[in-house]
Amino acid sequence: MAAPRTVAGAPLVGRPGDGWWLWAPLPLLAGLAWLVRGEAAHVGTAGLMVLNFLHLAATWTRLFSEGSLRQRAGRLVLPVLLVAVAGLIVAAGRLPWLLLLVFLANIPHIGLQNFGFIRAGARARRLRPRPIDRVLDQWYQGLVPTGLALWFATRPGADLFDSAALGLDTLPPALFSVGGVLLGALALATWGRMGWLAWRGQRVGPERVWLHLGWGPGAWLCFWLLPPELAAIPLAGAHYVQYLVIVRRFQTRRGGAWGRLPAPLWLVGVGLLAPGIPVLAHLVLADTVPGVDLVLGSAASLHHFLVDGRLWRLRDTATAQTLLGPPR
Repeated sequence: MAAPRTVAGAPLVGRPGDGWWLWAPLPLLAGLAWLVRGEAAHVGTAGLMVLNFLHLAATWTRLFSEGSLRQRAGRLVLPVLLVAVAGLIVAAGRLPWLLLLVFLANIPHIGLQNFGFIRAGARARRLRPRPIDRVLDQWYQGLVPTGLALWFATRPGADLFDSAALGLDTLPPALFSVGGVLLGALALATWGRMGWLAWRGQRVGPERVWLHLGWGPGAWLCFWLLPPELAAIPLAGAHYVQYLVIVRRFQTRRGGAWGRLPAPLWLVGVGLLAPGIPVLAHLVLADTVPGVDLVLGSAASLHHFLVDGRLWRLRDTATAQTLLGPPR
């Protein structure tokens, strides 16, 4: 029997359960949201906010602990600019537009990060997908969840922001019909391509299958079956949990100060760092600067979207091996 392929001397077998931590949080949180659908919308929303700031703080643990002092100083400029922009939007009375921007930027951010993990999984297994596969995967992950999110934003009762004030509830139904047909065609092409590769006996990484399943049919089921106020919680919450596991896994395997901390202490450190700025600003400035916590929270999220891809560089073979390869 032929020996399994190796990367860095360790076997890679591509088992179906590989990378389970990338997709497992989605069905778990979706099931939990369905169980509490009648009574815990506020608890779910509060929990989502906590997870959001935890995953932002997990980004900061790498962003500000690596690189030179000059690079770190440069990274402080972008947050200040984003806080200023968010503050101007709120001061102009356009808070719903700011919330919509964060919401609709978050969904493709989640999908495109999943695309990065699909590519990283292929690199860790020395698979060589064709350009058509990369294009289909990127468009699928970027557009399908985003289309579902935009549809969700127009549903009655979707109270993440004021859809009526934004005029989203007046968009013509034909727009969503045409968009739905196009997204359906994209999904069929992506899944058809994977089926064709499997039928031809070519290897398809498990991350590709599971992440397409979770953020395609899985996202559709979340939006279709759950009440509007709970529908986005499994998708965003799964991304936050996924991200916390990713950062912890990377720091543990790479070493460094954060990686040497035991997991409970690491979570405590991230938990203390996460709410510090917005909570402190709320306590000190909320009475004199209305909306300061929303300004800081929105700016922190936008900052995360902008720096995350450059920070991780999942296309890099060493990063892919660290995250998705077997333990060294």
